[in-house]
Amino acid sequence: MKGRRIVLAAPAFCGRDGISRVATASLRALGDGAEAWSLHEETTSDPAQPAFRGARGSRLRYLSWAGRLAASPGECSLVLCMHLHLAPAFLPFALRGGRLAVFLHGIECWKPLGPLRRRALLLAWRLVCNSQETRRRFQRSNPVLAGLPLRVCPLGIGSAQEAREGEGTEECKEPGVLLVGRMDPAERYKGHDEVLEAWVEVRARIPTAVLHVVGEGADRPRLEEKARRLGLGGSVRFHGEVADHRLESLYALCSFLALPSAGEGFGLVYLEAMRAGKACIGAQGAAEEIIEDGETGFIVPYGDVPALRERMLELLCDAELRQALGRAGRRRYERHYTEQAFARRLSRALDA
Repeated sequence: MKGRRIVLAAPAFCGRDGISRVATASLRALGDGAEAWSLHEETTSDPAQPAFRGARGSRLRYLSWAGRLAASPGECSLVLCMHLHLAPAFLPFALRGGRLAVFLHGIECWKPLGPLRRRALLLAWRLVCNSQETRRRFQRSNPVLAGLPLRVCPLGIGSAQEAREGEGTEECKEPGVLLVGRMDPAERYKGHDEVLEAWVEVRARIPTAVLHVVGEGADRPRLEEKARRLGLGGSVRFHGEVADHRLESLYALCSFLALPSAGEGFGLVYLEAMRAGKACIGAQGAAEEIIEDGETGFIVPYGDVPALRERMLELLCDAELRQALGRAGRRRYERHYTEQAFARRLSRALDA
């Protein structure tokens, strides 16, 4: 699509949330001619980002841009909407023959959609989603949309060269398990409660083991209180949000990652762990498309605390096994989940 105008519409591009990261990677993947429209950020004067337009949270301003685009749909070869909630803004563009593509990420499309969002998807030229799990759950919740042209485009992060510092299998002296995820009352499906409940027996068996919890959210006080109530004391450390370099250090030093979530549309944290050469524990769902059970980590049934506990103990007690799984995960990341691999998949999904 070089030489053509492509608009990427997203809530944000500079955030640390998954959709912002995917939007930024997509912007880089599409290259020359692609411009970013951010709902929540400000227009930048950075010459390195000459095509970055920010509405500063004004939906009215955003709608006015979309309206002007619809007035001359032939001037834009493609609008790639990076969040379903923004798609209705581009209904006039699609109605006038413009090519609209919508990227589906997970829970936002795993429920029956309202008329405006449903109409936007019906008029879209192409739907893209991050996993087979997202595709299945979207189609199950919206059978009237099940026949739409939809392509699966698994995500990717960084590059093998950028991740070289985390390539080794060095670990901290104390056995450490890492859990990375937002702590929100609406997102308890991520598995924090189950990990804490399993940790009671893990700590009894391995008193030096430490659980490192990274992330923030309104549910954090409840989880901290639960850890105290379970008598876990200093064996659970809540780090809150951390800088990227600190998170990379935690990946490099941990024994493995545990995120037994039932609601991930994809799960970038699994890629981060694999990039660092670490095994992963995930739950049934999208994680099964990333983690090869018994090869790069383990898949456990969601909510099965005994199964989760046994897998954590197995990895903590067998350094040779977890390092072998971590090395295999690193190889899998390099083959399938670099940002360059994602760029190629996105280009194919959009017929670029």
